[in-house]
Amino acid sequence: MGCGGSKSTEVKEIKQNGNVQESKQKEEAKISKQDPIPKGPYKLTYFDGQGRAELTRVIFASQDIKFEDIRVNFKDWPDMKPTTPMGMLPILEVEGTKICES
Repeated sequence: MGCGGSKSTEVKEIKQNGNVQESKQKEEAKISKQDPIPKGPYKLTYFDGQGRAELTRVIFASQDIKFEDIRVNFKDWPDMKPTTPMGMLPILEVEGTKICES
């Protein structure tokens, strides 16, 4: 016992800590049963040059993740802009879902 605490208080604390631990274990098990990270196909669309999409390209390359690297020429951008979500690049497309500013 510590600093004036009673035995029943310590037992309650142990039970509460045990419940917290059990809750964490259940949550971790639930997370591990969820769908894994999508395996692709991945399509990354950005301008032809380094910029905001370069980190994504580097990460994909370092992890040997295959992806379609769609490079947009600046002269084609004005025509393409209205067809993009939010009128911005980069766009990462994963399993058909477009993720803006990725």
